[in-house]
Amino acid sequence: MRYILPRTLIFAVAVFGVFLSGQVSWSLRDEAVEKSRQDRVAERADAYLNEGKRELERGNLLRAIRLLSEAVRKGAGDEAYRLRGVAYGRRGALPEALADFSRCINANRSDPSAYVLRGDIHNARMDVGEALSDYDAAIKLDPLYMDAYRGRGTAYLALQRYDLSIRDLQVVLQDEPNDLETLTNLGLACKMAGLPNAARDFWKKALNLETDNKWRQAVQKMVNDLPEYSSLEKRVGDLQGYLSRMADLPPPEAPAGAKHQGSHLNRSRDRARDSGFRQSDQQAGLKAKVGSDSQAVTGLNSGARSRTTWKTGGSAMGMKWNAQLKMSGNRVSGVVRILNPSGNEETHYCYGSFENGLIKASDPSGFRFTGRVTDDSRLVGTLTANDGTTFSVEVPLEAEAR
Repeated sequence: MRYILPRTLIFAVAVFGVFLSGQVSWSLRDEAVEKSRQDRVAERADAYLNEGKRELERGNLLRAIRLLSEAVRKGAGDEAYRLRGVAYGRRGALPEALADFSRCINANRSDPSAYVLRGDIHNARMDVGEALSDYDAAIKLDPLYMDAYRGRGTAYLALQRYDLSIRDLQVVLQDEPNDLETLTNLGLACKMAGLPNAARDFWKKALNLETDNKWRQAVQKMVNDLPEYSSLEKRVGDLQGYLSRMADLPPPEAPAGAKHQGSHLNRSRDRARDSGFRQSDQQAGLKAKVGSDSQAVTGLNSGARSRTTWKTGGSAMGMKWNAQLKMSGNRVSGVVRILNPSGNEETHYCYGSFENGLIKASDPSGFRFTGRVTDDSRLVGTLTANDGTTFSVEVPLEAEAR
């Protein structure tokens, strides 16, 4: 006899089956909706990232920062932080740039370009020990990162370890024998080391490659000012003799107050070229002009100026400028950013001396400053541009919180 299920049981089973199929259907639909939403967010993040990169390449820095900040909020990742850091750096917002490059490193510790970008910011802030640590980290990741050697060579200039600066810059020159920046900085390092003939060779080769008249005039003047020989060259011979003599020196110590955490290092040219940061904003190497005609004038005493950092700014002839000035012992270094009436920004890195209250400093392009810091914290002096134009400078200095 065939068993017949009660109608109510059959109905209940049917309803339960419909319910289960509906739940599965809604679950699949929810997953599809969520995936679609995530895809749309990712597409919007990429759109903001790409548009921000385009604005950065056009030089529209504020718009680039806004777009890249939106890309960050939508999860674009370390690339958005890197590009935004470049934009901040080009605007002179160094703390913000430093924070973004640190986020890049935290997100991807195997990317040497982030270490080099952060090292460049440390260099601009004159935190030489931190810069060397980042350049070292980048070189360990990629020993062929030429921009890292450029950055490290610049940092060594600030430490007055001209032998190490020359070694790093020679690595770059082997890879790029016609690189103007490297040739110019090698000449600078040799000149400051007391090797005028080696400096003359590098600068003359650079002159044969460069066509910009103002640049050529500035470098030609440095060549003309070189002595025929130096006492050091008479003792050690040529450049290689100097490097051999210096090879046994211990590694340099970071300046007082800097946190030096390792060896020293470089920068990713390809990624830096994409951003346009290094060549325009980190032109390394500055001419230290230490004069023997320093006169005694009122200024900061030695205790007050050991490891002092100042900032200042102003405007003249339609140009706006801001500067950071760092004094350490009898050395002074600084970075000056000039925004001209057309909206283009120039960055000048300068080094020099602070003796008997007198500051003398210059950079390779021919800009020179002579002046003093008064007891009431004002910078007073004369700035001479590379075309010979002279400006009087008298601005208040503000101690910078570090």
